[in-house]
Amino acid sequence: MTDLRDHNGIYQKFLQETAAMIFMDDLAKRLANRVQLTSDGHKAYLEAVEGAFGSNIDYAMLVKVYGPAPLQPCRVHRGGKASRRRQSRSQACFD
Repeated sequence: MTDLRDHNGIYQKFLQETAAMIFMDDLAKRLANRVQLTSDGHKAYLEAVEGAFGSNIDYAMLVKVYGPAPLQPCRVHRGGKASRRRQSRSQACFD
């Protein structure tokens, strides 16, 4: 008999992918027009969105990366002017 602990990761991935497909299929049925959809970085959504919507969607993943504040100055745009200052943890740095 096969020990299920050996296949736990595969089983969990299967459950996540199945849940994502069910969720996206349900969402696609409820929407009448082309939409813009943004999800988190969960990989199961990649195939689920394409399977449910095909090419009839504008889809993006928003992936947040957390870590210590950078030591280099960050350019922060305010009112059309760029200023140089140190970045805190709660701000994003776009160059």
